[in-house]
Amino acid sequence: MPVSFGAVGTPTWFGFGELINKGYINDGQLSEIGQITSVVHLFASLIIPILALRVIVSWQQIRQNLLFIIISILACTLPYVAIAWFNYEFPSLVGGAIGLFISVGVASKGIGLSKVKKKRARYITKK
Repeated sequence: MPVSFGAVGTPTWFGFGELINKGYINDGQLSEIGQITSVVHLFASLIIPILALRVIVSWQQIRQNLLFIIISILACTLPYVAIAWFNYEFPSLVGGAIGLFISVGVASKGIGLSKVKKKRARYITKK
């Protein structure tokens, strides 16, 4: 999901850089902007990815895998918000990496994923 921080905070410090240079805002206020932004993204992330998934898969498939989807979303966004309270440069990069590892671990255990019945292919051999 696109975020205001970019990969390493470029939009935040670059976008507000002129305001900092002129003394309109200080580094603490910039951090506060990052914190508020991360909370806004947390709430948006509970809606937007699910709507985006609907473009690819059916509502039935989304409902069947909703637990995994929510776990994956929170695995990225909770570390993202936590990191934003300490640093406005790396939350999306580090939070996304943490979420990726958690999501892969959860998926490998099949947590929240619907079970798919495998069809056995029948091959007809001609003699």
